[in-house]
Amino acid sequence: MFRVRGDHAQAMSPALLATLPERFLAELREKGITAERDANNGAVVMTDTRGNKTSLLFTETGAPEATVFPSGARVSFEHDARGRLAGVALPSGERIEMGLDENGRLASLGYAGRPVHRFEHDEQGRLTRVAFPDETTTTFDYGTTSLERLTDRTGATTFYTRDEKAGRYAVRDALGRTTTLSAGPQGRLLEVGFADGTTQAYERDADGVLVSVRRRDGSVVQHERDLEGNFTSLRWADGSQTFLRTEEQGTLVIANATSTISIVRDASKRPVREETPIGAVGYEYDDDGRLTCVRTPWGDVVVYGYDADGRLSTVTDWANGITRIEYAPGGGIETIYYGGTLIERRQFARLGLVSSASVYDADGCLVSEQYYSYDTCDRLAGISDRWGPGVGEVDHRRLVLDAEGRLLAEIDAASERVRLEYDYDAKGNIVYDNGSTVHVGCMDEPLSHEGREVIYDPRGNVISLPTPSRREFECRWNEDGTLRETRVGDTRVEYTYDALGRRLSKCVGQSTWRYGWAAGQLLWEEWLSHPDASPIRRDYLYLPDGRPLAFREAGRTYWLQTDPRGAVIRAFDADGNVVWRARYDPFGTAKVEVSRIRQPLRLAGQYEDEETGLYYNLARYYCPWTKTYLSLDPCWLCPGASNYSYARNDPYNRVDPSGAFPWVVVGVLAVGALVGGGISVATEYFFGHGDLWAAFVGGAIEGFFTTAGALIGSVVPGLGTFWGGLIGGAIGTFFGTLVQGWMNGQGWCWECAFKGMVTSIFVDLLTFGLGKIPFVEKLLKKAADQLDDILKRLNIKPPKPDVTEPKPDVTEPKPDVTEPKPDVTEPKPDVTEPKPDVTEPKPDVPEPGAPGSPEHKAARWKEYQERGGEWSYERWSKTYDNNMQRATKAHEVADAYHQQLGWGEREVTVNVKEGVTRRLDIADEATKRGVEIKSGNQYATQDNLWEIERDAMLVKQGWDITWKFDGHASKPLLEELDKAGIPYTIGSP
Repeated sequence: MFRVRGDHAQAMSPALLATLPERFLAELREKGITAERDANNGAVVMTDTRGNKTSLLFTETGAPEATVFPSGARVSFEHDARGRLAGVALPSGERIEMGLDENGRLASLGYAGRPVHRFEHDEQGRLTRVAFPDETTTTFDYGTTSLERLTDRTGATTFYTRDEKAGRYAVRDALGRTTTLSAGPQGRLLEVGFADGTTQAYERDADGVLVSVRRRDGSVVQHERDLEGNFTSLRWADGSQTFLRTEEQGTLVIANATSTISIVRDASKRPVREETPIGAVGYEYDDDGRLTCVRTPWGDVVVYGYDADGRLSTVTDWANGITRIEYAPGGGIETIYYGGTLIERRQFARLGLVSSASVYDADGCLVSEQYYSYDTCDRLAGISDRWGPGVGEVDHRRLVLDAEGRLLAEIDAASERVRLEYDYDAKGNIVYDNGSTVHVGCMDEPLSHEGREVIYDPRGNVISLPTPSRREFECRWNEDGTLRETRVGDTRVEYTYDALGRRLSKCVGQSTWRYGWAAGQLLWEEWLSHPDASPIRRDYLYLPDGRPLAFREAGRTYWLQTDPRGAVIRAFDADGNVVWRARYDPFGTAKVEVSRIRQPLRLAGQYEDEETGLYYNLARYYCPWTKTYLSLDPCWLCPGASNYSYARNDPYNRVDPSGAFPWVVVGVLAVGALVGGGISVATEYFFGHGDLWAAFVGGAIEGFFTTAGALIGSVVPGLGTFWGGLIGGAIGTFFGTLVQGWMNGQGWCWECAFKGMVTSIFVDLLTFGLGKIPFVEKLLKKAADQLDDILKRLNIKPPKPDVTEPKPDVTEPKPDVTEPKPDVTEPKPDVTEPKPDVTEPKPDVPEPGAPGSPEHKAARWKEYQERGGEWSYERWSKTYDNNMQRATKAHEVADAYHQQLGWGEREVTVNVKEGVTRRLDIADEATKRGVEIKSGNQYATQDNLWEIERDAMLVKQGWDITWKFDGHASKPLLEELDKAGIPYTIGSP
């Protein structure tokens, strides 16, 4: 590789700078971007397909002077006397200052007027020391050719040794535990020796092609190929297989025994369809490559709009509700208008650091408010959360961190009482958990918690776990590392996954949950109370940074507020009422204080399973009470992988949205995050982008902070922040990089996929829009090219059709599963209609004018149009038919129970008080008896609460009201019935 030393670059600088504008212009045009020089000031002006213009201004010497965006926002570049970049002035008025040494290497970085980070290098330009604003340091010590010792900010040291001739390398951690690696010809990995004495071996053929992987427990994963040597599949130790093939026009097909996934790409190699057995997810883009539309398997559409600067400005949801987003001068999201009914306003302390967030309802009343404070290293240090005007309706907490950011204590800021405290070993594993000692094994696995043993299988998966209730908790695992089954007391839960490792189903007795995905994001879920039940669906909606924005259930949209680390803290209904509220302990256990609706989303990327208390985190399952994962980090070879702990035990400043790797989260643009990210990347470079052995082949750390371009390149993968899967190239990057981890038999590399995905999402934020400029874009590997390169190296051809097709009885869902249920999850034009006024089960052919008849349908369609409905007839018709089908089933259940009772009448309207009525499914006004029958999945929705309120009034008037559930009833709903004094039964009437 051609390299230019710092002093040579400085000598060449004037000549290079003078030609920069023209070279930049030529490169833009070469990439097909409309660009021209401004005759008046010499600026290079880029014009997008919508006519928006971005200008890059240059000084007289040719150095970049400023970037002016279509909105008028300006980022200015400052230079020292030698013409070198010395600072950046941001649209917010903030300034980041950079100091360079004599050789042009970064010597300092920080906010103007604040303590800075300082950097030192050796004579070879290698980074040797980073001094942080809190006076802690990270140091790098080198031998003749490579890094030998890394000492972190707490003084813990990791040692690296290498024997090039023997092809043997080792890493000894701060606890003295050693991991060894053996490499063959050309540095190809042959064996990893773990600290616990187990090994993982890689068998290769004469050409160095990987043939099989022998894992720690002795099981073998085979890489199968056809007679021509083309890769066809992975065969796991139990005989199951995962297949990968390409079809015409580059469609990627991935299959296992559960499902087949096809990723269809357009001529620009962008994914346009993700086809699964349930249906297809579609993606549409504008002429500038931005994602504009997502279509679900049910025909729902989510539309994204962008402002002149190319930032997301509107999200149009399933019901045509519009969420608007406005930005602060510094680039952070300042205001969110949730569907036109709620407003969230944010303020910022320093660059990228949210200092407050306030949510107001449609009347301007404050319904939620949080304040955040930070330490000198830009780490979250204090949180205040207010949920009401009263003295006791606010929580103040102060955080105490060690030098590496690990949480030592959480303190009640009002009383200075220590609420929680923790301690760690030199590796960063938690060994003291608020009064309980935790014993840790050689692989960082917790061996006991609260004096009770944690048991693992030979591959490091938990098979027996202590629980707070002291019930037996057992786990069973698939050969590909996915959790197959859990048993908690008498409750048995079974799980299935698609060919990408995403969870497809969760079965508990007769009930089943089904899940659908768009790349790495949960798009929808369905619940069936029993195999023949009609599914009840919920749809999820996200912001571009992956934070959940809303979900839809029973035709109603609920808006979600998240804190800086991405944890959902509030859910609001369309009227601005708080229907769910929780406070979390540092490691994610939720104390739910308002629960009028089920809300399973927890910390970033986590989904709580009520049956077990575990959080599904995509790549792994997280146990909030032990504060650890149930299995080894899939990216255990990557520097910074914490094996079992959550987010390096810095739960407020890092997140692990995929369950595979902790990322810095607080302060996307903050200087402290930039430096922390840069150091992580420097170490990762030594390790060779995730393969530990490549560290010793590739050499030592070089100057990562030499130029602004290198700084940006270092920051992006180090930050990572929150993952997203619904923004433009991020979708392609997700699928492309996901394949890489699979190639070495390690399973799907979720961390790699998400890291690539957030790169494409956040590059614009990190460079204030410079991601659209090619020389910055070149720092990133394009998703399409990356995917093609992977497939090319694998030399993949389609395997035999009869091998790759999954079993029909497994992959083909029942018709009632794949059919949408608009009366539950879509806006329902007919929901407000009264129940069909019939007392007998509907005949197969409805009478003219009866609900379900052509006449009734035509009349309802006319009424819908008169009300200004915007759906097409096809979509409305499907909704109507499904409503009628569901209403029929509900009536059949009520009719059957009515006959069983032998008293009362069906569909009786009762006067509750003047102007207020209540219609009961079965009632006898003479004896004041009534029954309300509910089928399917029932929650504490506004409709149900409305009915409970009126039934409570009837009970006070002497009525005997009973509710019958033919299906599931949520705990909050049953609690509301208990409060109202209304008895209920659950099960078939």
